[in-house]
Amino acid sequence: MSREQLGLFAPSPFSPVWPKLSSPEGELLHLMLSGEKLTTSSDSMMANWQLSDYIFNLIYKGWPIVEKKLPSKQPYPVMQYHLPDWVLAEIGVNHGD
Repeated sequence: MSREQLGLFAPSPFSPVWPKLSSPEGELLHLMLSGEKLTTSSDSMMANWQLSDYIFNLIYKGWPIVEKKLPSKQPYPVMQYHLPDWVLAEIGVNHGD
């Protein structure tokens, strides 16, 4: 999804809801804000489902998380999640702000 969309109205500012830091979503967001890419490569289907559920909750709260399906021999899809570079730049993660 591109942030540069033409329309009659100016785009809304980037203002996602921040989860509580001690929550699973907060811990995952902290990892992704440090530039880490999270992958559902665990052999535990329950762990994969939980990670995907937490990621969905962050997306629902306005975080534009990039989802990528990775090639796998597993009987279920292996997904990778990360924040786009523009989010890291806007928050100031890469600039030390």
